[in-house]
Amino acid sequence: YSYTFIGWTPGGSYAVGESVTQDMTFMAEYSSTEQPYAVTFYDYDLLTVLGSHDVVYGVVVTVPDPPGRVGDAQYSYTFIGWVPGDSGYTLANLQSVTRDMIFIASYDAAAKIYIGTFDADGGTPEPDDQSVQYGDKLTKPEEPKKEGYTFDGWYKNGDKWDFDTDTVTGDTDLIAKWTDHKYTAAFNSNGGSAVDSQVVEFGKTVTAPANPTRINNTFSGWYRDNGTFRTAWNFDSDIVTGDITLYARWAYNSFDGGGDSGGGGGMPNIPTPTTPTPTDLEIPAEKEVPTIAPPTVPPGHSIVSRNEWEYDEIDENGIPLGTWRMSDDNSTWILDEYIPLAGLPKTGDSHSEAWILLLFSCISICGVVLSGRAERNESGRQKDE
Repeated sequence: YSYTFIGWTPGGSYAVGESVTQDMTFMAEYSSTEQPYAVTFYDYDLLTVLGSHDVVYGVVVTVPDPPGRVGDAQYSYTFIGWVPGDSGYTLANLQSVTRDMIFIASYDAAAKIYIGTFDADGGTPEPDDQSVQYGDKLTKPEEPKKEGYTFDGWYKNGDKWDFDTDTVTGDTDLIAKWTDHKYTAAFNSNGGSAVDSQVVEFGKTVTAPANPTRINNTFSGWYRDNGTFRTAWNFDSDIVTGDITLYARWAYNSFDGGGDSGGGGGMPNIPTPTTPTPTDLEIPAEKEVPTIAPPTVPPGHSIVSRNEWEYDEIDENGIPLGTWRMSDDNSTWILDEYIPLAGLPKTGDSHSEAWILLLFSCISICGVVLSGRAERNESGRQKDE
């Protein structure tokens, strides 16, 4: 209660204002008023009022319903009770209020869990998802692999993710970034004119270069294997999967320049001797003697050595097929096939005997003509004497 003084009450049959003729007693008289108390319930921020009551002494106060608190990026919240504003009272005092009281909502904070996902963009293996608390780091997964590409890291929204420093603040989607492999396609012209190399992306085709040239030879294509020339390169369909070297194949020209390049008979082209000018003269570099075995030829064929660097291949019929020459780097043998002389018979042809008889007849006629000319010349000298 609160009290207000309202006057003096005499203790006997006398009153205030009378002359004193005896002992008198007066008592102070007050009016009483019930004292109101404020009971206030605040949210965690001490700003938001969740409940307020003005009550008189002894009145029971009802506690508000449990409030909720909106979570943030880092935490979710659960209400756990009301905390008194000081240590002088508790919730039990709400059963009989005797003073002003405040109570504050209390919450339990739980760190939020987020998901980290990985998109390998065609690479393998594709990492599993990871569950990570707010503020924690993702575990760096095994690097994926993708044929023809180099892995360049994991990226989020175009920025490279640093597993040592970057932390999770929400669901995180990472995607693999790849760099195309680039390979070199080189051309070994085997003694022909030089051909520039090319830089080619993985899985792409090589651009066919202009054919190289080589004296007394016909270009027969580009091959993966040097010397044996069994695997021709198809510029329309063959693709690059690594660094490659393509080797030129040559067919040695026959003296008439005709025929095809598939091997067979024919005589080597013998060029007309010319007198070189001083500027044409070149001093050949001394060539090392080969350290590898002579070339291997099919069964029935034989090889005849010209020198340490050249062997002629002869078939079972005695027909020269070409000359094996040592490569410039002394690493392998390269076959220069002869282009056969068009029209000449080969051993075993049905008309070879006729050709032989015709050849001997020509030789005989030439002998007779030359013999007659010699006799006439001798006779003329005798007359002059």
